[in-house]
Amino acid sequence: MSMHLCKRGFMPGYFTWTEHGQRPISQPTMDYAYDTADGLDQMLADWGDAMQTDSVEHEPTADAKAFYALLEASKEPLHSYTSVALQTAVARLMAVKSQYNLPIECINKLLDLFGDVLPQNHKMPKSLYECQCLLRGLKMPYIKIDACTNNCMIYYKEDKNKDKCDFCGESRYVVTEPAHQGQK
Repeated sequence: MSMHLCKRGFMPGYFTWTEHGQRPISQPTMDYAYDTADGLDQMLADWGDAMQTDSVEHEPTADAKAFYALLEASKEPLHSYTSVALQTAVARLMAVKSQYNLPIECINKLLDLFGDVLPQNHKMPKSLYECQCLLRGLKMPYIKIDACTNNCMIYYKEDKNKDKCDFCGESRYVVTEPAHQGQK
């Protein structure tokens, strides 16, 4: 995985935070194109290569067996008329959900739509829960971190309980007016 991140970067359009200590990184020279071969199998293979500590043959652990099953599944197409892997389609859907903060109901409705338009015998999950179960094997934790609306700082570690930005003074939360209870 580290090799994949070094080669291709974290994600297209990622904003480098500089005010909380993240060092600026050079942008990768290779554009990550979603419309070509997705490379998920190569990323998982790189990760597996990095995890090998010795060349002595041993019985694989349960985690190793799960990893190799995940690697094989990453090669399995979503349906017989595409080369896009099921895991790639689900990972991209989850990235869109995260990027646009889509609610669970929205993702479930999109999956219903996919189920209606994809060929019969497709392998696309029917719910967000099924998508999460499929990706759980990657063992990549998800942590949602609030950020200033002006991208000045993130509310993380020692700043996680702050209510306003240290740089621009903008409130962390949307301030709403209380509803009036009617006039007497």
